[in-house]
Amino acid sequence: MCGFVHLCRFAIPTESKCRWAVRLFTYWQNFRNQQAETRPELDISPIRVGLLDMTKDELCFSLSRFICEIRKKNTKDYPAESLYDIIICIQLHLEMHGREFKLLDDPAFIQLKHTLDNTMKEHAKAGLTVKRRQAQPISRSEEEDMWSRGILGSESPSQLLETLVYVFGLNFALRAAQEHRNLRWKTPESESQIQVHTASNGKRFLRYTEDTSKTRQGGLRHRKLEPKVVNSYENTEKPERCIVRLYEKYVSHCPKVRGDALYLRPLKSPVGQVWYGKQPVGINKLSTVVKRLCGAAGLKGHRTNHSLRATAASSDEQLIAETTGHRSNSVRKYKRTNEDLQQKASYALQGIEGIDGISGTGAGAKKSRTVAPATCTTLDADNNNVTVHVTCNINVPQDRSQDRSQER
Repeated sequence: MCGFVHLCRFAIPTESKCRWAVRLFTYWQNFRNQQAETRPELDISPIRVGLLDMTKDELCFSLSRFICEIRKKNTKDYPAESLYDIIICIQLHLEMHGREFKLLDDPAFIQLKHTLDNTMKEHAKAGLTVKRRQAQPISRSEEEDMWSRGILGSESPSQLLETLVYVFGLNFALRAAQEHRNLRWKTPESESQIQVHTASNGKRFLRYTEDTSKTRQGGLRHRKLEPKVVNSYENTEKPERCIVRLYEKYVSHCPKVRGDALYLRPLKSPVGQVWYGKQPVGINKLSTVVKRLCGAAGLKGHRTNHSLRATAASSDEQLIAETTGHRSNSVRKYKRTNEDLQQKASYALQGIEGIDGISGTGAGAKKSRTVAPATCTTLDADNNNVTVHVTCNINVPQDRSQDRSQER
C-alpha cells in the first residue's frame, strides 16, 4: 500500500463520506471474493488487490463491477446520485493517498464512465433519486421577531454567546458548526480571525479572515486562492444589535487567560464581569444553536446553522458573493472593492438601508443617481481574468443636483 502522507485535508464531512464509500467497496470486495471461493458455479473472478494498489485497468474493472453489484443492506438499489457520489469519494480517497486519477475523465476509465452513466439512468427511471434536505433561510421578519422577543440579545451569558454565533454565521457566511468551532483568538503564532477596524469614514467594523474552509484547505491545489476576508460594519441605528458592540461586550466578559478557541462555555454562576470559563464550547453544542433559536421562536421547517449561510447567499447576488466565498465558474470575488460597496453588502445582510451616505430605499434615504458602470477586474475559479461591470448608486444632495441642471 502506498505510504504517502496526506498532502491536503478535505472538510470533515467530505472525509467522512470518503471513508463510507471505501467501506462500501471493501465490504463488496470481501463478499465477492467469498462468493468466488464458495460458489464456483457462479464463475465470479475474485479481486485480490487492495484499492490503493490497483493499476488503472484493475480499478476500471473493479469499480465497474462494484457499481453494477452494490446494494443497500436491505438489498435495494442505491439512488442514481448516490452512485455518482460513491465514485467521486473513492476518487478523493485515492487522491489523498497520492493517486490522482480522474475516474470520469481519463480515457483509461471509459468503461467505468459508461457503466456509471447507464446504471444511473436505470435507477433514475425506476424513481431512485435523492431528495436532498436543504436548510431554509431565515427571513427578515423572522429575525426581527427573534430580536423583539428577546431570543436574540446580550443580557445573559448564554444569550450573548448564541447571538454572537447567529450574527457571525449570518454576516460572515460561515459553514455549519466546524468553521465556528475553528474561530480563534490571537495566538503567538497567528493573528485573531476576528478584529475590530475603523474605516476611512469613521465607521467601525469587524473583519473576519478565513483560515481554512471546505473550498480552501491550504494545500498545493489551493495555494493560489486568497483567503476570504469579510468586513461587517457597525449598526448605529440599533446599537443593541450591532455586531461590533456585541463582540466587544463578549470579549469584555471573557477571562484574560484562555486558549485559542473563540467561543467559551458560559458559567452557570458568573463571577463579577467574567461570564465565561476557559473551556471551549463543543462542536455539537455549536451545531444546534440556530435550531434552538428557531425552535424557541416557533419557526417551522428545516432550520440549521447552514440557514444563516443560505440567508446570506440569497441577500444580494453580486455583493454577497464576496461574503460567502463561493468557488464556481461564476465570479468568485472582486479583486478590489471599495468601502462603499463593502458597507452596502454588510448593511444588506443586517437589513439596514439608507445609512450614512449608502444608498437605500428606507425612510430618510437620500436621492441618488446612477452613474456609468465601474469596471472591476476579477478572478474566476480557474484564475482567468473576467471583466465585471458594477453599477453603483451615488448620492447627490438635492440642491447640488439642481445647480448642475441649471448649469446645463
